[in-house]
Amino acid sequence: MASNQAATIAPAGTAPRALNVADFLLSFGLVTLLFTSLAGSLSFWEEGFIDLFPASRYSIIVPLLLIFSALAKSGFRVTDLRLDERGFACGLLVMFISDWPTRSYNLLQGPFIRGEIILGALGTLWILRAGRVALLRYALPLTVLLLVSCFFIEARGRLLFSDDNPTFLYRLMLLKENFPSIPFFNPLWNAGIESRDFFATGSLNVFFLFAPLIYLFQLTQVYNFIIVLILFVLLPLSLRLAAKLAGLKTPATAISGLLALTCSLLWYRWALKYGTLGFVTSACLLPLNLVVAARLLSGTLELHGRTVLLTALSFTLMLFWSPSGLAFIPLIPLVLIRAPKLLRQRNFIWLALLLLLINLPWIIVFWRVSNVGSFLKTEKPSYSAMSDASDPAYAASAQQNDTHINTKPRTSSFSAKTSLKMLRENSVSTNPLLVLLALPGLLLLPARVRLAFILCSGWLLLLGSVGAQLKPQLELERMLILCYLCLCIPVAGSVERVLRLAQSEHRKIAVLPALVVGGYLLAAPFSTAAILLNRSIERFYFARAELQELVETINSNTHEGRALFSGFVLHDLYHGHIAPLAMLTGKPLVASSPFHDQWRYKEIFPTTVTDAGDSGIDSFLDLMNATLVFAHEERWQEYFASRPQEFERVGKDDHFWAFRRKNYRSDYFLKGVGEIIEQNSNSVRLTTTTPDAVIKFSYFNFLTSTNCELSPFEAAAGLKLIQLSHCRVGEEILIHALSPLERVRRGAL
Repeated sequence: MASNQAATIAPAGTAPRALNVADFLLSFGLVTLLFTSLAGSLSFWEEGFIDLFPASRYSIIVPLLLIFSALAKSGFRVTDLRLDERGFACGLLVMFISDWPTRSYNLLQGPFIRGEIILGALGTLWILRAGRVALLRYALPLTVLLLVSCFFIEARGRLLFSDDNPTFLYRLMLLKENFPSIPFFNPLWNAGIESRDFFATGSLNVFFLFAPLIYLFQLTQVYNFIIVLILFVLLPLSLRLAAKLAGLKTPATAISGLLALTCSLLWYRWALKYGTLGFVTSACLLPLNLVVAARLLSGTLELHGRTVLLTALSFTLMLFWSPSGLAFIPLIPLVLIRAPKLLRQRNFIWLALLLLLINLPWIIVFWRVSNVGSFLKTEKPSYSAMSDASDPAYAASAQQNDTHINTKPRTSSFSAKTSLKMLRENSVSTNPLLVLLALPGLLLLPARVRLAFILCSGWLLLLGSVGAQLKPQLELERMLILCYLCLCIPVAGSVERVLRLAQSEHRKIAVLPALVVGGYLLAAPFSTAAILLNRSIERFYFARAELQELVETINSNTHEGRALFSGFVLHDLYHGHIAPLAMLTGKPLVASSPFHDQWRYKEIFPTTVTDAGDSGIDSFLDLMNATLVFAHEERWQEYFASRPQEFERVGKDDHFWAFRRKNYRSDYFLKGVGEIIEQNSNSVRLTTTTPDAVIKFSYFNFLTSTNCELSPFEAAAGLKLIQLSHCRVGEEILIHALSPLERVRRGAL
C-alpha cells in the first residue's frame, strides 16, 4: 500500500494541506506496525510494569485496526489516501510511553532520558511559537562543540587505546614509514610477517586524508585529533553536503548532519571501542557518494573539472574499505539502462577513466596478494564472534580481560528469526527518528535521488540482516550502520516538514507531532555526549600509565634479542592489541598474533613444544632468539616463576610479568656466523663471515636480497627460517620484499 502513495505524497517545499484524519490513521497504523514488529513484546513505561502486548503476535492487532479505520474513513478509496509524516511522528509517542527507552543498548537510554525529551519538546515549542524553525541550523555546530568537548574531557590527554585502535595506530605508523611499497616484509613481529592488511582494513583512506598531520607530527600525539576530525568534522560536513546535493534546504541540511552525529550507539562502538577507522571513514563518505551517483544516473549533475576530481577522490577514499562498494550493487541495472545517456554526458568518460586508473592497480594487488577469493570461501566468525568459548583457558582469560565471547558459534546459514532479532537489536541502538520516519522521508525525497535511496537503503538493510548470516567473515552487520547514515538525509527532510507543517496548522493538536519529533531530535545530542563521556554500556579505553612502564621494561631488558609474549594475547594490552609495541619500543617482538586475526585460543608455543616440557620450551625460545619473556596468564606466570635458575623476574604489574632469560646469549644465527646490523619495519641488514648460514627470521617466497641467495630452511614443524647461500663474505646483505607489482608479475604471493 505504501508504494501506491509514492506518487501522491507531496514533496518537500509544496504547500501543506490540513491534517486529514484518514491519512493520519493510515500513517499511524503503518508506523505502529513497524514499531511493534521491531519491539516484540511491549510493556507500559518499563519492562514488567504493565504488559501492553505479552507477545509480538498480538501487537499486530492494533495497527491493523488503525489501517482498517483509515480505509473505512476514506470509503475504501485507496487512491485517495496519502502518507502523512505527522502520523509517523506520533509513533514516537508510543515508543515514549513503552518500555523501549529502558531496554539495554538503547541510544536514548531511559528512564531519565524521558525528561530530556520533554525539555527538547519545550524548546521546540518555543521555536515554533517564535516562527524560527531555521534556528535549528545552529543545533549542528553546537552539537559538534558539545561532543568534541566531551571526548577530550574524557581523554584527559591520553591516547585512545581500545580494542583495534592500537592496531590501527600501528598500521598508520607502518604506512608513514613504508608507503607506497605495500605490502612488505616486517621483521619486527614474529621473526618476520607480511604486512598486507592495509587494503582490507581501509587504513589507506585515513592515511591519505590526514597525511599532513601524519607526516608532520608523531602519530601518538595526533591520533586522537584524527578520530575527532573523522567523527565530528568529516561526518557532519559530508552529510550536510550530501543533503544539499539531494535537494534539501536549510535547516534540513543541518538536521541531516545532526542525525548522523546521533545515529546509533553502535556507530560509536565501531568508531571508538573497536577502532575500525577505515570503515568509519568510508561510512562518512558513502551517503555523499550515493547522492552523487543518483544525480549522475538522473542526469542532473554537471561534471565540471573540479567536480570530476572531487568525485573521483571521494569514491576512491570510500572504496579503500572495499565492502563499501557492495552498497552500490542495486544501481548496476540503472547504470546499464542509462549507459547511452551517461556516456554522452560531459566529462563522464573522464571520470570513469580516472576512477579506473586510480583504483584498478591497488585492487589487483589487493585481490592477488591478500588472497581474497580464499577468504570469501572461509566461514570465519564475524567481529563479535572472536573466540571459541569452549576452550576453558581462553574463556577464563577473556572474561578477566574484557574480551568478547560468543558462546554459540556462527554458521553461514539463513534464519528469518535471526534476521529479525538482528534488526531488533540494531533498532534499539538507533536514533528512533531514523527508524520511524525513514519511509515518509524516502518518499519525500526529490525524484532525482529518490529511487537510488530506496534501492540502496533497502539493499543495505538486507545485507545487514540476511547477508551477515550467510557470510559472517565479511562482518556485513556493519551495513546496517551504513543504512542508518544514508537515511539521515531523507529523515532530515521528513523532520523539517513535520516542523514546517506545525507552523502552518492552526489547530493545537497538530503541533503535537512536531513537539515529539523536536524532543527526540534535541535530546539525542545529550545521550551521545554521555557515550563520549563513557557513561554508556559500550565503554572504550585510553592508554594507561602501565603501558609506558611496559615499554621501558622491553627497552631495558631485551637488549639484542626479542621479547616474547607467552600464551594468547588478544585485547590484553590494557584493553587493546599489542601491535604498536614494536614501534613504541623499536624492539622485535613475538606473540601468538599482534593483530586480531585469530578466532580462537592459539598458544604461541606449539603443542610439540609444550609436550617436550622445559627443554622444548627452551628450544623454541632459542629459535625465536627470545631474551625476554612476558606472561599474562596465571599458568605461565607460575611456570616461569618456578624456574628461577633460568628466568629472572624483572617487571610485574596487574597484567604482565616480565622474565629475563639468565643463561641465554642473543644469537640470530641458527647456522653459520655473522652479525645483524639493523632490522626495521621493512628489512634486515646483516653481514656474514661464512658463505652459508641460517638466520632466525621467517622465510617468504616474495623475499629478495643483495649478495646472497635465499631459500627456506625447515627448523621445526611449521617453522621455516631463511637460509642464506653463496653469500659474499664481509659484504652487507639487505633482505626485503619484492615490490608489489613485481610480486604480482612473478606470482610470489
